[in-house]
Amino acid sequence: MTPFNADYSPEFGALRDGLERLITAGVHGVISGGSTGENYAMTVEERLAAARETIRVVDGRVPVIMGTGAMLPADSMALAMGGKSMGADAL
Repeated sequence: MTPFNADYSPEFGALRDGLERLITAGVHGVISGGSTGENYAMTVEERLAAARETIRVVDGRVPVIMGTGAMLPADSMALAMGGKSMGADAL
């Protein structure tokens, strides 16, 4: 899940809190920008920022999978290349 501010921008404070709750509860991994979530309402830049923040907060405690599904092939490629460069465990 990606929480949002009133202006529809990603709310990273709530994202960090949610990730900490999930990890504390014992999840085995997290997905940033999965294919059934809100990612279709986000820009590529917002999705990359959310994934970057997820990877930073998780800090290797569990694997991070980055969703790269998008309507445009160029967007999928940008997400995949971004995920690779920021150190996602899987795409």
